[in-house]
Amino acid sequence: MTSSACVSDSVRARIRKTFGSCWLCSTEDDGDIAHVFPKAEEKMFCKYQELGIINAHGINKVENLILLCPSCHRYFDKIFPGWIFLPADLDEMIHLEEQFHAYRTCEASAGRLAIRKPPPIQARLYVRYVLRPELFPWSLALFDEEPTALWGGDPASTILRNAGAPLLPHGNEKLTAILPKFTRLLELYRVPPPPIVPRSGPGGDGDNPGKQGGDQEEQEIQTLGNSLAESPRKRAASGSYNNGMASPALKDPRTSSPGTSGEAGPKSRSYRANHHRLSRKLIRSSPYQNSNHLPPDSGDQWIFGPERTSAELSEAWNQYEDVRRDAEARAKRRRRR
Repeated sequence: MTSSACVSDSVRARIRKTFGSCWLCSTEDDGDIAHVFPKAEEKMFCKYQELGIINAHGINKVENLILLCPSCHRYFDKIFPGWIFLPADLDEMIHLEEQFHAYRTCEASAGRLAIRKPPPIQARLYVRYVLRPELFPWSLALFDEEPTALWGGDPASTILRNAGAPLLPHGNEKLTAILPKFTRLLELYRVPPPPIVPRSGPGGDGDNPGKQGGDQEEQEIQTLGNSLAESPRKRAASGSYNNGMASPALKDPRTSSPGTSGEAGPKSRSYRANHHRLSRKLIRSSPYQNSNHLPPDSGDQWIFGPERTSAELSEAWNQYEDVRRDAEARAKRRRRR
């Protein structure tokens, strides 16, 4: 059986208050705290989190837990389970996955990386399916009507837990009817990201357009990141402005030597144009963030390449602007003397 010893007391109390009785048979007793995605597969759970498929905050959180009586819990955790449950809205989940894959392919063809964001956790209807023949008479007495129930957890947890359900022998006609949809959803989860097409640019060579320009652009981004991460001691030693922030060292082009007049200083037109070009590499995240089917231009998160977020880029730009304004003010004071 799935161990729940690592579940905190506050989470236990919340689960018992939310369910009140066994989620399957409604037996009113203390019950067991059961993991939907097995605790023994925690490494796989973390991997699915990284891929953006699972939205639960942790394997021991309320989004991955239900309350079951000992008997239902035992049948739930068997290698050949006595019963499983799946979301009732498989069509909507398939639609969201297909929408995300279409968006991701479009972004890859434009040289951008789309980041998956799982649908929000909310109360959904789930259908409970009995698999073992010895439980069929019991299920007929248990489910007088449609065997559905509300659960406010992560739908991907139960989908991935029951990934082997199509291979299990069973006599449940309702489960047989939805298996094509269930298999289609699992296939969409397994689709690898498409290769990102290199973007052509003015710096590209003739045989492979955009390759040389892309490499130069990546090198410039890396240089910008290294300069922003420069230590205060190193900036002070180099004579750059030190205000306690990680900012690149600046030189006034008016005071530069003739031998370095061709360099693109921070106040030159070419530097500003180049920095603007780098900042244009902002790309939007996936619209796969809620169940309202948002279009690709309505995402609320921006990323700088695959790692830098809009907040980090904004902070770096503000630091650069502060240093630039200070350099201009000092240059004006020197001219007045």
